[in-house]
Amino acid sequence: AIADDPLLTVRVGRGRRNPLRVVVDGRLRTPLNGKLAQGARAIPTMVFTTNDHATGRKAEDLRKLGVNVMAVGHGARLDLRLALLELGRMGVMSLMVESGGDLAWEMVRQGLVDRVKFFIAPKIAGGPGCVMGSGGVDRIVDAFGLEDLCFSMSGPDIMVDGKISK
Repeated sequence: AIADDPLLTVRVGRGRRNPLRVVVDGRLRTPLNGKLAQGARAIPTMVFTTNDHATGRKAEDLRKLGVNVMAVGHGARLDLRLALLELGRMGVMSLMVESGGDLAWEMVRQGLVDRVKFFIAPKIAGGPGCVMGSGGVDRIVDAFGLEDLCFSMSGPDIMVDGKISK
């Protein structure tokens, strides 16, 4: 939510209801003047952060804009399982995670993901910020597999859809 100031809304098809927008932000860096915070009164928006950040002035300012700021975990470490349990208590039965590599890896590593969809663009970029972040496995035999694979084209990009198996 910091790098690209996303809307996190449904923009395909008319009449579709926008889902709850959920942001995982351990250091509570979600900008007050960003699209998420500014649109929180119109579209329900939740930010999961750590106990260390959930009670400060920034959290209060976000709440005044209509953002539901919730602490999950203890101390400075955000607990993704606790965040998902909280969403379940709220009636959220499915979740689409659009994230950077570090959060994507943690979700997969902790067994919190059933399926993945990712896109391969016809470009070579290299460098940090890989699809699955800074985590990873040391040996290929420890890698997560994908099954029930589907491949499709989205413009020049290839979409890979698969169920995680391990």
